Amino acid sequence: IYGTRNSLFPAQSWGRSTTRTQADGNTRIYLHVREWPVDGRLVVSGLRNAPRGCFPLTDPSQSVPVMVHAGGVTLDISRLRKDPVATAIVLEVTGAPSVDQNVPATTGGEVVNHAQ
Repeated sequence: IYGTRNSLFPAQSWGRSTTRTQADGNTRIYLHVREWPVDGRLVVSGLRNAPRGCFPLTDPSQSVPVMVHAGGVTLDISRLRKDPVATAIVLEVTGAPSVDQNVPATTGGEVVNHAQ
């Protein structure tokens, strides 16, 4: 995605992420989901920022539910359409990303490779 940088997140089992700072000082985190969680719950481990919103890159009008917990956030992506290569999800957060590097990455459930 044009104008993004590598993310500060520790390795995530579902894929990778990139970030872009917005003009208002907030951040868009682009989640590139290659390994789809079977239970439809994508855990983004280590995120400390308050989420402002979440949506698929291909459809900004479709809101993705976000649950905040001590180890990060969990996204309910069960209703999203899966891309055969990688599904791009935008997670908007307040300010610059703050990530706890000591939180182990989890999937929230069994992961399957939907690109196969």
